Amino acid sequence: DYAKNTYLDPLSPGPNADLEEERFTDVKANALKYTIDGASGIKVPLLPIPLFDVENWGLEQNPGY
Repeated sequence: DYAKNTYLDPLSPGPNADLEEERFTDVKANALKYTIDGASGIKVPLLPIPLFDVENWGLEQNPGY
């Protein structure tokens, strides 16, 4: 992916999620609260599902929201 090779994105799943720089520790910890384990142990970020869709479609909200 061109964008991931062009700059460092500390919130993306994969190798960049292991970033240990001090200035990103809070961001990393917060981001990992809202993930599920994907293939090969890669963390997949979750976003909240809008309440309207949860109610109208009978969905369950993503974990952590």
